[in-house]
Amino acid sequence: MKITKNEWSVLTLALNYDDRESQLSDNFSNCDMDMMKAMGWSEYKIGGVVSQLQQKELGHLEDKAETRMMAGGCPIRAKNQRFHLSEAGVNYLFDIYEQTGDWTYPDWDKLYKGQPPRPNQAARKEPTQEE
Repeated sequence: MKITKNEWSVLTLALNYDDRESQLSDNFSNCDMDMMKAMGWSEYKIGGVVSQLQQKELGHLEDKAETRMMAGGCPIRAKNQRFHLSEAGVNYLFDIYEQTGDWTYPDWDKLYKGQPPRPNQAARKEPTQEE
């Protein structure tokens, strides 16, 4: 599965460790709204990127009461909202890092010669056709 540069930025912001095992053993994330706004993003852009990552099952927003109460609004507006990587998100990032040795946005065509990354089958489920 290929992701956008914006999605890559959010995923890598959420990393706390530089190795897979440590990241998987700690469910905390340091990617909050202020960090994403510091990149010059509006709340609506943040909401769109985070929504795409949630649909791809690479992460999720904290389930805060302020978020649940908002009707039709941007879900990331809740005060101190944080984006957390899912296990699939952690494995996705480290699978790519282990192939490239670099945390910068990958050149998908060069890296995979037009083929999507092959996930670690033991670590997560296979993406569905819709993803």
